[in-house]
Amino acid sequence: MTSLTENLKAPYFAAIMKSSDAANPYAEPADDMVALATRQPGFLGLETALDPDGRPVTVSYWSDQVAIEQWKAAGAARIGDGASRLHIERACELRVTRVGGDMTPGSSVGGMIFTDAREQSAA
Repeated sequence: MTSLTENLKAPYFAAIMKSSDAANPYAEPADDMVALATRQPGFLGLETALDPDGRPVTVSYWSDQVAIEQWKAAGAARIGDGASRLHIERACELRVTRVGGDMTPGSSVGGMIFTDAREQSAA
């Protein structure tokens, strides 16, 4: 099977979202974030799989960091209650990495933690 990334031209950003289990009452916002991503400017595509525990893991691809920040803000507004950001954070773990560019691993911008995709793929 071909990966979406084979058709993307670097640099781009990947947002890796690991959803909570289905028994978690905050799981629905994670589903909403995935659906919302497809309608956001800067969205390039997404891939979904299950981790060894059966929880969904979604990797969405973005043109830039601003697009990811706008997606997160749109998600918080759509979920729409005063604790929406907390609900999103409880619903999923979100990590962002820049593919094909220089970024200091471990740095954080706007609450997003940047990782080195090469180190993760070697693990």
